[in-house]
Amino acid sequence: MARRIKELINEMDSEKKRDTVEVPLLDHECIQQVWKDQQRHSASIQDPEGFPLYLKTGTLKNGGVELCCYWCARGSTSLEFFHLHLNRFISGTSASDPTSRRTSWKV
Repeated sequence: MARRIKELINEMDSEKKRDTVEVPLLDHECIQQVWKDQQRHSASIQDPEGFPLYLKTGTLKNGGVELCCYWCARGSTSLEFFHLHLNRFISGTSASDPTSRRTSWKV
């Protein structure tokens, strides 16, 4: 996965990738620094190799088309909703944001 992300960054960071007014799509120095900082996380955002996370549970017919139904082992909707709630409940933009820390230590 890391290789594919790097290939995508390289493709989009090239001189030929510009918008309609000829502005580059990516700032070269910025995207290279972001990738340098974030590539260590690529292993934690992909499915483990050789471990099926989707199980076919049946089919559903919709509009004359037969669709497969799957169960995902990754998590439940209620769990994902709970994490969304936590994001909105906890103040600050990151754990290292000094404004998000509330301490009452006395020195």
